[in-house]
Amino acid sequence: MSNFEAVPAVKRWPKLRARFLFRQRRERAQEGAEQLTASQAYGVIAQSRYNEISDTRATAALSGIENFLHVDEDDFVISLRTFEGGIERAREKGCISPAYTVMRPSAQVEPGFFHYLLKSSAFIQTLQTTVTGIRDGKSVRYDQFADLVLPAPDLETQKTIADYLDRETARIDQLIEKKERLIGVLRLSHASATLREMKSGFHQLDYDVKKSRVEFLGLKSDWKRMRIKQLVRHMTSGSRAWGEQIQQEGELFLQSGCIKTMMGVSTEGAPRVTPQHGTEADRARVKNQDVLVCITGGRTGAVGFVSELKETAYINQHVCLIRVDQKKVIPKLLAQILFSEIGQVQFRMAQYGLKQGLGFAEVANVAVPCPPFEIQESICDAIDTAHRRLEVTTGYVLRSIDRLREFRSALITAAVTGQIDVSTWSRRGSTDRRLDQIEEEMST
Repeated sequence: MSNFEAVPAVKRWPKLRARFLFRQRRERAQEGAEQLTASQAYGVIAQSRYNEISDTRATAALSGIENFLHVDEDDFVISLRTFEGGIERAREKGCISPAYTVMRPSAQVEPGFFHYLLKSSAFIQTLQTTVTGIRDGKSVRYDQFADLVLPAPDLETQKTIADYLDRETARIDQLIEKKERLIGVLRLSHASATLREMKSGFHQLDYDVKKSRVEFLGLKSDWKRMRIKQLVRHMTSGSRAWGEQIQQEGELFLQSGCIKTMMGVSTEGAPRVTPQHGTEADRARVKNQDVLVCITGGRTGAVGFVSELKETAYINQHVCLIRVDQKKVIPKLLAQILFSEIGQVQFRMAQYGLKQGLGFAEVANVAVPCPPFEIQESICDAIDTAHRRLEVTTGYVLRSIDRLREFRSALITAAVTGQIDVSTWSRRGSTDRRLDQIEEEMST
């Protein structure tokens, strides 16, 4: 019995095999069609737009799109890792790689309702428990999906639920976005703390975007204006070729998503590659006390510090590894400086205009104020103390965001499985009360 059929409310709804709700579309791409790509985070969107917002760059078809599949608006696409994130809905017309499965909804389908249903936790659990033989990185076959039993209430009910979820999830998303903006403000506060703690060394930071120049006005005589290239022993990025060796097991392959908001580096969820050997592996291997900087994509300029690494790990081509000469500067202090406005201004200047991303030369030429070595540790400790004070508020906001996302997911599952009557749920103000409860729980 699938998870859907186990829900009492669903028993009152008609149920159909998925093959009667979605037919596989095998039409070839139309001439001049926009190339699309599918992802769990953004759904089925134009590849050009995906490239703008995603760190992982999709590549355009080099030999034309004659083998690609036609996609209409409101078609559904089975993509890689569907069993982890559900099935994606297309919001525009175009074409997509034949590696995906395109499905055309029948007249019994309201796309908005099934958009939520096929990405709900209940559906994903059904896939995981009833579809066998799926491994990480592999997609669900159409014949596996087609045999699933799905709830299929009448079209009016489907539309009512879809409209309700559009409204309620938009409210929750707006609240999450507001809190994420607050995280951005807190991040700036963390970065500003570095400036405050270093104010004894220089009075003012001045920069000129047009001249690409940064000056530290009033720098003390025993402080030096250094460039990163004068402080490093080793600077590199990862190999593009290793992307083809990603697998379920192996050695860690760190990407820009592993660089967290507050200068942390997390290996959780990082892809893995086959064990590497030779000079190329030695070059890209990450060590404790390394500083990482994202050099491409939407997170360009993100800075991470590797405090403790328990497994062998390498960086990918989107990350620059900086290994400093520890006789000149404490590695964490350099990371703190690059994370602060001192480094971030220069990273932004290097991308001034239409340029995207950073080159090695631009990273190497970033200027930093370097205090005498004997006082670096005390400055570094003072910055850490200031950051810890902000971590309490940051942690509260992050936990609140997690709870809101959990509630959003639970609300969707409850609505698409009939566990709540959306017509009365809204009138009773149930969503408002639950949001208030989340805020109250987070404040205690």
